[in-house]
Amino acid sequence: MSLKNSLKTHFEDIIVTSTFFVGLIGGVFLVNLGSREMYTSAAIFFALALTAFTHRFLGGINEDTSFSVGTLKVTGTFAVLLGSFWLINQSFSTGATPGEPIGNYRLPADFRPGNVFLFDNAGNPLEMVFREIEHGDTVEVRFPRLPAEKYKRVSRTLSQEEGQLYIKTGDETTYLGMVDASPKAVNEDLLTLEQHLSLGMYYSQILDRTADPQVRRDPKLAIRHLGRVLESPEADNPSRLEALNQMYYLRQYIKAGEDFERILTSLQDLKTGYHMYLEMGATYLQYAINMTEKREKHRKLALINYLQCLASYSDVKNERNRGVITVVTNLINIYLSDDPYVRSNGKDILNSIDREDLRALNSHIRALQQTVEG
Repeated sequence: MSLKNSLKTHFEDIIVTSTFFVGLIGGVFLVNLGSREMYTSAAIFFALALTAFTHRFLGGINEDTSFSVGTLKVTGTFAVLLGSFWLINQSFSTGATPGEPIGNYRLPADFRPGNVFLFDNAGNPLEMVFREIEHGDTVEVRFPRLPAEKYKRVSRTLSQEEGQLYIKTGDETTYLGMVDASPKAVNEDLLTLEQHLSLGMYYSQILDRTADPQVRRDPKLAIRHLGRVLESPEADNPSRLEALNQMYYLRQYIKAGEDFERILTSLQDLKTGYHMYLEMGATYLQYAINMTEKREKHRKLALINYLQCLASYSDVKNERNRGVITVVTNLINIYLSDDPYVRSNGKDILNSIDREDLRALNSHIRALQQTVEG
């Protein structure tokens, strides 16, 4: 081979190799950008890389190639360019139509861009891009990540339909998650603590304050949402205190022991002194009313906390304690009259209150605590 032909072949190798690597690297880079417009350009780059490789495999074109064979090589290379572009572009164009399940998500049939937000199973907001095929063209549908301020404006109606969880405010609908079709797959982990607190406050609202008895919007739902705030280690104390105060006023609706325990634990964590004892006494008393299990124990714990409430003030018989003294008297004379310690010491406990004898009162409190612990 002459030096001239050798240089020509070497130059052709450089061009073909450069085209191959530019096409391959450029295609990978454009695919990683992730948008539909870039996929078409990526297909062109991949097609160039594949064509360069195929052209070199066919042997290239040089001065020793006959016209007929050269034409085959040229048209074959061109056919590879067009064919590979079409195939690669088609592979990028596969997508899904609304209503089809995609992974763990389902596109709603009535979605509008900007009002649908996706979450993973841990409740973390996602930004995702799906592609739909419409009349042979591929359309990109982008679901943006839900901004934090969006939660602050939605707290009206929680609905669950066909695996969709959304909150509706007026005529606007904000979907807070799309999961598998089964409604069982929708769980409240998709909501933030702020959202749980807002929904708990909303569902605990009294519908008509003039009615007797007063009816709340949905106390069962309110208790569930407020309980999620109280039990979360991520909730700050102001949020927990707000949830606790609201849940305390819902105690008559509580049907589960764990909800009562949640209130009692939160009272010990977030409150002190007179108000803690007062609310713990009322909670234990309601616990005994609503739940038959350990009823006598809860009544005795109610008595202990009410006595601690009275003992926290030197002026035991002040006006604010009148209701507490009435409850203590009823517990001693009626509800705990069969308890051995109360039966033997009930009158002395009441006399201690009447004399405002804090030393004797605290002695009875310690003795009652020992009977509960024993």
